[in-house]
Amino acid sequence: MSQISKLTTLLDFSSQTHRDNLVKSEVARITKKIFVPSISFKMKNSCNYTNSDILNVLVNAALGKVCTENSSKRLKSISINCVPSGDTVLNHVSNLTIDEIRDLFLEKNNEIFKNAKIIGVLHDKHDVAIDFTDEMHYGNKNNPMVVGTQPKKGTSFAY
Repeated sequence: MSQISKLTTLLDFSSQTHRDNLVKSEVARITKKIFVPSISFKMKNSCNYTNSDILNVLVNAALGKVCTENSSKRLKSISINCVPSGDTVLNHVSNLTIDEIRDLFLEKNNEIFKNAKIIGVLHDKHDVAIDFTDEMHYGNKNNPMVVGTQPKKGTSFAY
C-alpha cells in the first residue's frame, strides 16, 4: 500500500479524538518520510540536530496548529530526544531561500498529487480551499514579505 493510500485511508475514518490522534501520528510519520530526504537545512558540523529533528518540530506544529515554540515544548514534554527549540527551528528555516522553499513545496506537492492520481483519489472533481491567514506585523513595514492588510490589532501590516 502506498504512502498516499495509507494517508487517504486514515483520513477517511478519522472522526473521534483517539482516532484523530492516531491519524495525526501517521500523517506526521508519512510527511517526515516524504520530506526528510529532500530537505537539507544548512547546518554547521557542530550542530546538535538533524534535518529530521527540525522537521519533526515543523510537522508537529503544522498538525497541531501551534507555533514552533509550543510544538518544541510539547515534544520535549513527551520525552522525545533531541528536540530543538522553536527559535532554533525558525533559524534553520530562515536560512533557506524563498526559491528553495518554493521549489521543494512544488516538487513534493506534485509528487503527492501524482501518487493520489495513481491510487484513484483524484478520479473525480474535488473542491479545494486555501486559507491565507495574516500574521500581524508590528515592526518595520519594509521588512521582506511584509504587506499591507486590513487594520487589525493596532497595525495594518502582516506577513
